[in-house]
Amino acid sequence: MHTLRINRTNLADCSWHTQTPDPLSAGQVRFAIQTFALSANNITYADLGESFRYWQFFPTVPGFGLLPIWGFACVLESQHADFQPGQRVYGYWPLATEAILTPKTTSAATFIDSAAHRANLPMVYQMYHRQQAESNAAVDILEEGRYALLRPLYMTSWLCADFLRDQAGFTAEQIVVLSASSKTALACGAALKRLGVNAKRIGLTSSANIAFVTASDCFDVVQSYDAIEDLPQAPSIAVDMAGNGDLLRRVHKRLDSALHYIASVGLSHRNGLAAGQHDFVGVQPKLFFAPEQVKKRTAEFGPGWIEQNSRADWASFLGDSKRYLPLKHAHDLEGIREGYLELLAGQSAANIGLVYSFDF
Repeated sequence: MHTLRINRTNLADCSWHTQTPDPLSAGQVRFAIQTFALSANNITYADLGESFRYWQFFPTVPGFGLLPIWGFACVLESQHADFQPGQRVYGYWPLATEAILTPKTTSAATFIDSAAHRANLPMVYQMYHRQQAESNAAVDILEEGRYALLRPLYMTSWLCADFLRDQAGFTAEQIVVLSASSKTALACGAALKRLGVNAKRIGLTSSANIAFVTASDCFDVVQSYDAIEDLPQAPSIAVDMAGNGDLLRRVHKRLDSALHYIASVGLSHRNGLAAGQHDFVGVQPKLFFAPEQVKKRTAEFGPGWIEQNSRADWASFLGDSKRYLPLKHAHDLEGIREGYLELLAGQSAANIGLVYSFDF
């Protein structure tokens, strides 16, 4: 078994470790992790690992953490009557070749990990989905990788768009999305459109990414950061996907009292500005935490409402992404480690999706 251990106080200090797998107890299942993706979303998990307890999902040796990832796995070994070797599952895993879960079945298609150390962690990360295909069936790794790459990003963005719709858009005439080339930002633009939020969607990005963001057709208008001072001073919402304090400060200054709300969604700009770390006069950034919107909607409409209402929107975004977002695939341990470090350093190209599988 191989695990990528990350120093929790120095995220660039990471290395693969080989260890003997733990034996299974009654009710446990050992999964082989097969296909997964990495994006700025995973870097946010690492950056907020302490404050949002992301390191607690998959404990390892003291002082180190296992990066949470989304992807597909198959059953290697089972001490659980409902699971047989070869069955495949999509969900939340550690960056490792194997993982042990303690499944609790919730339906024919889903289960949660009932391990004691996860009992008080957000439920949105606990749900696993059984797949129809067995491990020996023909599987398109790139298509699975695209799903693993975009599914969690899209759901975060769909929930953010649903939150803004729920607040009647804070009476805004335009929604300004910073770091528009990020995959979460593209998903947000698409979700706002699908949910019918009645405000102009403006994507802000670097000059180098203008063509890519425009080709995605996720925004009504795409502008470079050089044009922030030209933003219309109309009633606005800002959605900050990266925590870049300098950019957000410029948007804040330009829109001034016309800025009604700032949703802080991501922290991929690692030396930037998170919600609560600011010196703005006027409206303040507020952290958007997707599990809170899940909790709210579930209390209002019951389990399954989010899945039912987002299904068509997700399928549309996933299918359309094939038009403008190519994928890069690696399958060796060092390539996976290098991909993580490139994302950590902000050196990964925005117009490529990073998908991985283990080469053994």
